[in-house]
Amino acid sequence: MRCILPLLALFLSTTNGLAQTRRPVMEFGMVSPESFSPHITGDSTPRAVYLFDKGVVTFEQGYSSGGGFSVVFKRHVRILILHKSALSLATVTLSRYRKSDATLQDVKGATYNLENGTVIPTGLDKTNIFKDKNTNYDLQKIAFPNVKEGSIIEYSYTFVFPNIGFVPPGHSRAAFPSSGVNSISPFPVFSTTPS
Repeated sequence: MRCILPLLALFLSTTNGLAQTRRPVMEFGMVSPESFSPHITGDSTPRAVYLFDKGVVTFEQGYSSGGGFSVVFKRHVRILILHKSALSLATVTLSRYRKSDATLQDVKGATYNLENGTVIPTGLDKTNIFKDKNTNYDLQKIAFPNVKEGSIIEYSYTFVFPNIGFVPPGHSRAAFPSSGVNSISPFPVFSTTPS
């Protein structure tokens, strides 16, 4: 028994260390030069790679006018564009059903290019975000500036749904491989304060 505990501790610390070296930094704007050459398994010639796609659903108080709980969906995505055929990913459309009370908040985005070993960010401004409509949806489109082969685009947003019976669906990106953390939380997390 004395031998097993130290071995178990060593195994867990080694496994934890390996997991940390592969996990990307998921703080907005923290793009390193290493992000431009991710480890990709499977497809040897991808057009783009999702470096991560993280979504979290929570129940939170403070958003609803009636004082009840709301469903809050926060998403953060980072994509490496490898081929010109994937440049269409640099225009992101966020849609909201027109008859719903959902609100879109905290939209952020940036394009990153690697020039002489230095990461050069280009942030979004108001001209890169515009509104559109179709029959049933209000659309907010983000057109990333300065995107070319080898660029990384990053965006985050929050949808607040006052009806706690609605949980946003996951998003499909089956055409592109991924590297890093890719999770859309299927189960809401209970929270009593807006973050």
